[in-house]
Amino acid sequence: MAIYARFGRTVEVAANVAVIAVAVVMLWGVAKGQLSSRPTATARSNQPLVQDIEKDGLTITVKLLTVGVRPHQPVIIELSDFNCPFCRRFATESVPSLRREFIDTGKVGFAFLQLPLERIHPQAFDLAKLSTCAADQGRFWEVHDFLFSEVRPLSTTGRVPEEFGRFKLTSSEFEDCLRTADQVVRKDLAEAKRLGISATPTVLIGELINSAGLIKLKRRVNGAVPYSTLRSTVLSVIG
Repeated sequence: MAIYARFGRTVEVAANVAVIAVAVVMLWGVAKGQLSSRPTATARSNQPLVQDIEKDGLTITVKLLTVGVRPHQPVIIELSDFNCPFCRRFATESVPSLRREFIDTGKVGFAFLQLPLERIHPQAFDLAKLSTCAADQGRFWEVHDFLFSEVRPLSTTGRVPEEFGRFKLTSSEFEDCLRTADQVVRKDLAEAKRLGISATPTVLIGELINSAGLIKLKRRVNGAVPYSTLRSTVLSVIG
């Protein structure tokens, strides 16, 4: 009888182990399906890295962050998300060379559109507001570089973050700006949607039409491309 009892317990344990194993497999399948179906900032719907969009007749009006840009001069527009890891790679690997060769030398104008992907990057919208208000005080590039190098969460309580002390911002102006920065960021998001852009980073290259910042778009660069790709695309517009 003892032998049968032990055999029964063995069968019961084996059955429980089998049930647990099946449950684990099923849960893993569900999780895997959820992860694979979750949209990401790099989903491009099989778009090419570089698109010629000149014939589409698209235009956009932007606030240039560079001075002295004349009509018919090329302009680069970066659409990005400060919480996006691919944007961080692009900002640290490609943008510095772009600045040295084209922006800082005055060969092209530059503008930045905030495209925080709030659904997958919870702090992105608040960081976009910080960037917007820093740009209003002429500190765009300093804060741009800092936000893409900083991995710790920042305080976004409507005041100047402690970490921004190095940028010598005027606190009262910055805090006033934050109260209305939502509208600026929402406007950028609306413009991106109008142009069919929903992933970051994306770069638009066009031609300045007038002093009001109207840009005729000619090229679209999708994703964190190598600088060589970005450079050749800019040169194709400069001619």
